Amino acid sequence: MAAVLEDALNVLRKCPRSRAGREAREWVKSRDASWPFAFERICEAFEIDANHVRQQLDPKKPVRMPVLPPELADLAETGS
Repeated sequence: MAAVLEDALNVLRKCPRSRAGREAREWVKSRDASWPFAFERICEAFEIDANHVRQQLDPKKPVRMPVLPPELADLAETGS
């Protein structure tokens, strides 16, 4: 589930005007929670406020990905 969300955010950041970008934007805007990988369901699973994410992804605002401090990045790579 995290990979689906991460992929959509990366597409919106790197190529927002592409077909994949339009599909990702439609997926994020959708309020349909009837299928397992719906944006609403993924946000709910990770206890993320879907509306807040939508506001942050406003096309007028640049999409920024958080940068981990070096010590946390090392932990993420090694897994320990």
